[in-house]
Formats: sequence, C-alpha cells, structure tokens
Amino acid sequence: MAAGLRTLLLVSVAAAATRLLQVGAQDDSPMPGGFMPGSSRPVDVNAPEVQKAARAGVDSVNRASNQLFLNKIRRVLKAKEQVVQGMMYRLTVEIGATTCKKRASSVNSDECDFHMTPPHAQTQICKFKVWDRPWLGPMEVVKQNCTVQ
Repeated sequence: MAAGLRTLLLVSVAAAATRLLQVGAQDDSPMPGGFMPGSSRPVDVNAPEVQKAARAGVDSVNRASNQLFLNKIRRVLKAKEQVVQGMMYRLTVEIGATTCKKRASSVNSDECDFHMTPPHAQTQICKFKVWDRPWLGPMEVVKQNCTVQ
C-alpha cells in the first residue's frame, strides 16, 4: 500500500510539473509565470515604488550637478525591478530643469515649474540603477547616466 501511495504521489508531482512547464512554454518564457527567479522584469512606470526610486535618482543628479536650477521628473519612460537583497530598480527617466534655484535647499522640486525658455529649458534622459534596502535606510543610487536631449 505504501508503494501505491508513493507511485500516486510521484505521478501527481510529475503531472503538476508538466503542467507548469506547458504554461511557461505557451508564452515563450523560460519559466512558468514568465520570469526566471532573480531576473529583472518590467514594472509599471506609475507604481509608487518606481516613482520613489525615480525621485531618488533625480535627487542624486541635483546633488552631483553644478547647475543653478533644480531638476525634476518629467516622466518615467521605462522601469524594471529585480529582487537582489532588496529591490533593484533600473529606470529610464526624462527630467527637466525647473525655475527653482538649488540654493533654496528647503524647496521641494515637485512644487517648481519647468523652465520654458532656452537655455534652461533643456531635457535630459537619465538611466538610473537604484537599490532599495529599506532595513538599511533610504534608497541608494548606485549608477546614473544622463544625456541632454
């Protein structure tokens, strides 16, 4: 009787595994559900955690640049997330210079208007890699690269 239960259990597990592989094969993805564990996957650009990571990236640009005016997010163009001892976000973000000067340190750039006249009305496309490990503190921008458009 134990051998019969063992056989039934093995057949059930094999059937479930076959079904999972069939589901993954239907969408041409390497794993059931579409993504391999540990790989990056697309995420909604409007998700709150993506917007928070994008703000961290723009704050990093503002701290690192010698521009007179603060930048802020125009829009998040692309976002991916990956589980890696927390969450790693890879973002492509369009940013623009605002009318608020950097020296006003208490100013929230979200409350500032975009510059509309040259030469300050320039847009940049930035690629950010932002690591979120909430137990260690604020998000960390581990890589940033911006190009003027």
